[in-house]
Amino acid sequence: LATSFRLQAATALLFAVAAFATTSNALSVPRLWPVQAAYEAEAGDQAAHPGDRAVYPGDQAVYRLLQMNLRFNNPTPEKVLSLIGRTQPDVITLDEVSDMWKAKLGLLASAYPHRILCPYPNGVFGV
Repeated sequence: LATSFRLQAATALLFAVAAFATTSNALSVPRLWPVQAAYEAEAGDQAAHPGDRAVYPGDQAVYRLLQMNLRFNNPTPEKVLSLIGRTQPDVITLDEVSDMWKAKLGLLASAYPHRILCPYPNGVFGV
């Protein structure tokens, strides 16, 4: 059980780092990302630091995250798929992904081609 929580925490941390890395332009963090600094220098950006230039609301990346516990034996997976279709989140993180759910979530493969599955040893409570 402790391993499962560590795995879930590591997955959540991975998504948090990815979200932070893609929105670092909106933050006033001086030269935190060397790659970003090199890109700005190559692009001819005259700002001393990324936070020195004006940031307008339309310039900021906005991501929608949907986190759900699917419940491995949920009798109505159609409702979950409908919710995902209605809200169209950019990132989805799911708990208790069973074999039944893997098959159902396959329907989303064209809209969400990138997937990381972390199966639990008993085959029921995957992430």
